[in-house]
Amino acid sequence: QIKINNYYYGDLIYDSYLRYRNLPTVNLNDKYLDYIIYNTIKYIDIFEKYSKNIDIFFSIYSTYVEFGLPVRVFLKNKKKVITDGNNQYFKVLTKKDWSHVENYSNFRKDFKKIKDKQNCINISKKIIKNYFFNQNNKSSIYSYLNKNFFTNKKNSKIKNLDGVIFLPNFFEAQREWGKILFNDFYEWIFFTIDLLKKANLKFMIKPHPNINTINKESKIVVEEIKLRYPEIKWLSSNESNYKIFKSVKFGISMWGSVLWELAYFKKIAIACGNHPGKNYNFIFTPRNIKEFEKLVFNINKIKNKRYKIEEIYEYIYMFMLKN
Repeated sequence: QIKINNYYYGDLIYDSYLRYRNLPTVNLNDKYLDYIIYNTIKYIDIFEKYSKNIDIFFSIYSTYVEFGLPVRVFLKNKKKVITDGNNQYFKVLTKKDWSHVENYSNFRKDFKKIKDKQNCINISKKIIKNYFFNQNNKSSIYSYLNKNFFTNKKNSKIKNLDGVIFLPNFFEAQREWGKILFNDFYEWIFFTIDLLKKANLKFMIKPHPNINTINKESKIVVEEIKLRYPEIKWLSSNESNYKIFKSVKFGISMWGSVLWELAYFKKIAIACGNHPGKNYNFIFTPRNIKEFEKLVFNINKIKNKRYKIEEIYEYIYMFMLKN
């Protein structure tokens, strides 16, 4: 909640600490944290003075101090700010929407403005079916994955499971999509494991698919989880979600793309923070930790959400295809 000159910077400081200190959670006694806070204050003053000399500021992202700080200072000083970090298009930011990612709160409203809605649904439907069922070696949806993990459909040893926890990259920007229920992903995973154990649920954990390529640092957290909970069983990061979905009732992710995949296969999808599908009806998004606990303890009693499959087609079109 750190505010400087009536503007929030605490989320940038937190995420920058995780990324550049290369630790999965914040140590409040670490002098490196003091160093980041000191530099944040210093550079706010520098960019405040520099803003008099510019009209437009271009940035890749709006996360972390190095990108987010000038973005917020220049917006505060009524400068035009443009980012291109969402992989689809250049985005003009505003004081109300200062994130480089898509503004998911407008997805449903903007879709209603499209004239040929059925054609958009058909395009989305075709791409989703191609991704799940056509055995393509390359993912037709996710540019950041080097392979399509749904092509691996050999017999699986997954049996008698209630659910799976899908791990994130523990060192990425934690609040890229907005608020999360916990201070960071590290606190979330240990709380979630303890919660599922208290609820006597049978579960396994799956690391992020990129853990052996671009997110290798997350292996540190995986090893710590294994040391703390040697009894927990693990899935391979290459395990096909198709096989997992055939064997479970629910899946939990902080805000990962696996949530809509779970919903597509009629499984209970539970998020623990804001995510791009939040305003649709196919994902459970608890508003606080108490709601999260209640949801987990009643997982075998609750019925899945009622929604039309067209909601997912619409969401994928707006999130991944529209621009």
